Amino acid sequence: MRQYELTYIIRPDLDEEAVAAVAQRVEQILRDNGGRVLKVEPWGKRPLAYSIQHYNEGYYILLLTELSDVVIREIERHMKLSEDIIRHLLVRVEPVEVAEEAGAAEAEPAAEEPAETAQPAEQAEPPETAEPAEPEEQAEPPETAEPAEPEEQA
Repeated sequence: MRQYELTYIIRPDLDEEAVAAVAQRVEQILRDNGGRVLKVEPWGKRPLAYSIQHYNEGYYILLLTELSDVVIREIERHMKLSEDIIRHLLVRVEPVEVAEEAGAAEAEPAAEEPAETAQPAEQAEPPETAEPAEPEEQAEPPETAEPAEPEEQA
């Protein structure tokens, strides 16, 4: 089983109890089909970027789960049929433990650089000393003819 993030938006016209019931139903479908819910993050009521089914806001819920192909098909089917869920997104993510280990593995080779590559300060060649460039004289803007005086109107 692989890890997935499931984010879904519930209709804003439901009360808190109905929102909790929808969230429980989604989690139950995942568990009944062999999936595991690792983390639940209710984000609350938020505005939508654009109108969906004439709604301008909705209740956002994020689940971090482990799912198999069978569970994915079942949860997708349920989300499409549910009138309470106005939008959902299921994205595969890399396991958190693997990502942290990969970051630590990359840091170790950098710390173990051989000392032979570094030259002592005495042997290092001095950087080329370039003579400071003389400041260029600022070119004066070309003189322009003074504008003609406006004629007085009578």
